[in-house]
Amino acid sequence: MLGLFLSSFALLVLQSTMGGLQYNLIERSKSLHGDGVLHFSPSSPEEVQPLTHLLSKHQINNFSQELELEILVKKGAFFSPVIIHGVESLPSALKVKDFNELVLGYGVSRNLNTYSGELVRLINPADVDLLFGNAPNMASLYLDESFVSDVQEIDSYHGYANLEFLQNFYRKRVVNRIRVFEDISDEKLNMIQKNSPVKFSYHSWEDQHQTLVKALSLENKMMIFLFSSMSLLIGLSISSAFLIFFNKIKMDLASFWILGSSKKILLKQSNILVHFISFVSIAFGVFVALGFLFLLDHYSPEIMPDVFVERKIPVRITPQGLLISFLTPYIISIIVSKMALRPFRRSLNFLSLLRAY
Repeated sequence: MLGLFLSSFALLVLQSTMGGLQYNLIERSKSLHGDGVLHFSPSSPEEVQPLTHLLSKHQINNFSQELELEILVKKGAFFSPVIIHGVESLPSALKVKDFNELVLGYGVSRNLNTYSGELVRLINPADVDLLFGNAPNMASLYLDESFVSDVQEIDSYHGYANLEFLQNFYRKRVVNRIRVFEDISDEKLNMIQKNSPVKFSYHSWEDQHQTLVKALSLENKMMIFLFSSMSLLIGLSISSAFLIFFNKIKMDLASFWILGSSKKILLKQSNILVHFISFVSIAFGVFVALGFLFLLDHYSPEIMPDVFVERKIPVRITPQGLLISFLTPYIISIIVSKMALRPFRRSLNFLSLLRAY
């Protein structure tokens, strides 16, 4: 039953390691994008205050107000599009020491060929300054620091500015986003939308990253499909092994039949034996995989080069992964074994066997 053992072992190990990579990727993104964002038209802090009170009333306290603008950043002859978040304080996931005016993702800074302490210019093409002949609104400020968040989208297209400065640049003391860094249930969201004087739309992280969510889901499905196919091949070999085994013990079964056991009972006991062997082999594979994953999680060295975000293999064990790792090979092995042994049960005739003997 080595095949079943290896099938359950490999399926759980691969699911847990791939799940760990996916989970860390999602968590890094959520730590900056938030679990969800409340979008509304630009409103003053006083107008938004009833909405923030509603959030606190429903025990949602981990959120921040911000003014989000899509603008251009210029330094010398270099331009780069950027999504600027006007915030009072940076997300805790960003490891930035100095934040007074502006911080930019490493990708944006590289495109501009700019460094900390240099003067950059913000340009808002959507906001025209009529006083200077339809010229776009512009402002200059110093770059405090560039950050690396390990989220490619953030590093390449996002930046953070002081909220008060960005409001002056926008020429309105308003905010247009509330970024929530915790999960909001549908029930709470409906209550908040019903009672809020500010009309808003809520976009969860999954809504904003549908392509990534679909890609990760497809990755999981393909992984399960490939290992299910492997389990099917293993099941076919197991059914052949069971068929050979039962052909060898036909005379032993006939001996029990002579001693008084009925054919029905003998076949039932044979079926129980198939279930028992499959169950023990797969359960042992899952148990050994759990031990291996525990050692991998706690004692795995950093095997990847510095350029990789994950330098050690992350592990995430879930109840769903355990069930899939156990039930997939078990169900396949039982179905294939029953199909293969059905002709043997039908052809089993103890009387003819004894006469031939």
